[in-house]
This record gives sequence, C-alpha cells and structure tokens, in this order.
Amino acid sequence: MWLPLLFGCTGETEPLPPTVVWVVVESFRADLVAGSELLPNLDALKEDAVVFTHAHAAAPNTLPSVATILTTEQPWEHRVVADILTADRFGRVSPFSTSVPATWRRRGHRTGGWASTSDVSERFGMERGFDHWDERPNDPARLHRTGDETVRSALDWLAKDDEPAYAFIHIADPAFNYAPDSSCRGRFSDEPAFELPVDEERFHRWRSNNPPTDAEVDYVRRLYAEQISCTDEAIGTLVAGLREQGRLDDSLLVITGDHGEELWDVSGVTNGHNVRSILTHVPLVVRMPGLEPHENDTTVGHAEVARALLDLSGPVWDWMVTGETVSGRKAWSSSPSRTLDRLSWIDDTHRATLSIESRTMVVWQLDERGWEAKVARTYSTESQTWAAPEFTPMLELREDPFMPIVPTRPWLAEVTPP
Repeated sequence: MWLPLLFGCTGETEPLPPTVVWVVVESFRADLVAGSELLPNLDALKEDAVVFTHAHAAAPNTLPSVATILTTEQPWEHRVVADILTADRFGRVSPFSTSVPATWRRRGHRTGGWASTSDVSERFGMERGFDHWDERPNDPARLHRTGDETVRSALDWLAKDDEPAYAFIHIADPAFNYAPDSSCRGRFSDEPAFELPVDEERFHRWRSNNPPTDAEVDYVRRLYAEQISCTDEAIGTLVAGLREQGRLDDSLLVITGDHGEELWDVSGVTNGHNVRSILTHVPLVVRMPGLEPHENDTTVGHAEVARALLDLSGPVWDWMVTGETVSGRKAWSSSPSRTLDRLSWIDDTHRATLSIESRTMVVWQLDERGWEAKVARTYSTESQTWAAPEFTPMLELREDPFMPIVPTRPWLAEVTPP
C-alpha cells in the first residue's frame, strides 16, 4: 500500500513508499561497483535500480558525510565536525537542521537507525529523529560490528510490525583496521604480511615518512577486498530479508558509501586526508517501484540526492524518473576537521579545490575514471578573486568551522573527556 505525499500548495501528490531503507557503507570505493566480481549481490540489485556513476560524498570522512545524508545539508551548513586535536570540541546535529528521519516520522513512519562506528553516535546528535537508535557494541576490542550483525538487527526491528518504516543502516565492514570478519578472512589473502588488526604504530608509520613495503600494500588491498566481500553478503542478507517480509517490492532502497578509501592510489592510505576523487567518488544505487533501471552519468552530490529522495521531487528526482543524464553539473565536497581547510567541486571534466588557509585554487583535469590526472591551472584567489567566484560565500569560514553562520547553528557540545 502506497500513501500519498502532498507537495506544497500545488495539490499534486506522489506515492509515498511504505518502507524506506538507506544503507551507508563505510569506505566504499566507487570503482569497485564498475565490473567488480566482489559484489554479486549488489550487481543483482543494480539490474533493477538506478545507478549513478558520478555520485560524490559531501566529505572524505565519516562524521560530516553521514551528517549530510541525515540532514540534506552541506558540512559548512550543518557543522557536525570534530576537532581532531581537542576531544571536547565538536559539532552536533542541530534542532534547526532538516532531519531526514524526523521528516519520515512526521509522515507516519516509525524510524530506526543502526550505527556501526564511533563516528556515527549520540555524541554527535546522530540519533535525532529516530524512534529506535542502535549504536555499535561498547567493546574497546572492536572498532565496529559486522555488517551481518547490523543488517540482521535492522531486519528484526522491521519484522516487528508491518507499519510504514524508515531505516538507516550504517555498515562498517570496510572500516579502517583492515581486519575482515572471520567468515571472509582468507578469501583473497594467502600470506600475511603482518598481524591483524593494524595497530596504531603501524598506521602512523604508514602515514608519516615511512612508506609501506610492496608486500604490505598488496596485503592491505587484499584485506580490503575481503571486507568488501563481507559487505556484499550483508547486502544480500538485507535484500533477502526485505523480500521475505514482503517489503522489497514497494520499498525505496538506497545503497551508497559515506566516502571512498585510499590504498596508496594517490598520496596515502585510509581517508580524510584529501578531497580527491578516490575519497569522494562513491557508489549510489537507488531501487524503487516506478523508477526504470538505468545508469545515470549525471554528476550529483549526497546533499541534493538526500533532499530529492526525501521530497521525491526536484531536478535529481526528475532525472531518476526520466533517465536523463545532464552534463556540466557540479558536486561539492569539503574537508572539515580541525579547520575547514579545503573546499572542492567536481564536474564532468575538472575538479577545482580551494585551500582556505593559502587562498589557492588548483584546477585538475580528470581522466576517464573521473580521477585527477594532471593540474590544469593554479590560481591565487587573494589577487585573482574572479578565479573562484563560486567559493566566495564559504571563504568567511576560514577562521573556525565551529563559529556558526547564524547564532542558532550549530550546537557546540562542551564535554569532559572520560
């Protein structure tokens, strides 16, 4: 049964899906979705879905990226960021921000959220708008719980009754420490190059001036492939469970990544250290009755996609319905941690990245994968303000990402570290 959704004062209605499921996979590289043999369950789902080939996360790290998906706001708007040097300074989801789960709750859906890492937690206000909130087990020995555990918990919650429901499911199998669950370990990695999980000492060595050996690089990439394989099994479990409950055929199902993952492809390992395509380009698969399956090459960002799938309207929604690919569009990403130090947009052929501190903009030419191939031009925006007019409204954020644009945003939590 589909419910009517009323838009504004036009009198027009659109069918409202009784089941909405957003799956956000940690560290999910877009290049794995194109021709990979690691994702048979996702490949099967793609045959009946809209697949955006040029989707980009709002940030290259988990906290601000997930906050964008849950609020439809860019990181410089929602300010849900953490100071990496000061544990008691961070932003929380503001009550003045749009809340995707709260919106679905007002429409009559019960709402449930499952978070699998410490970056997606009540500490940052992520639970706002959810009737049911389930964070990872508080076990210091585990950085995250498995995707299988997370999905089965969500399916149990959905099975409690057949009322309309919205579920946000955060799967963290590919998260850093590169220690696949025992059910997947050994599928692609034969000879261990070091003991698992990756410890802090090794990680900091990798990110300093002591690069890994070739054997370590190969081993980490194989471990990551095993983590992705585990993720695909969790997706398969979710789809099978929704089908068994009779929810799949009339559900809105979205699968995407919070950001990518670098494995020494460009300048390092893991995520958060740049705003290049290896970390912002993510898979985006949308399955919903009435949407004809197709690949869409339009460049889109998470904020506008989240808004389109909340309202079931707007340009991005129209392109999902019509299958039209629109060229020349930009998707925005930013790197907010201790400071909002980099802002970036990407279109079909170029990426422009602005360093807030140096006021320097670098324009990259993209290759066929959508990765930065070479620097096309560098500008100094101090002397050539015309070079980056689209960045001008954000330059006021140079001083402190925690300084609100308006007095009511954001709520800045001051806590005492344990």
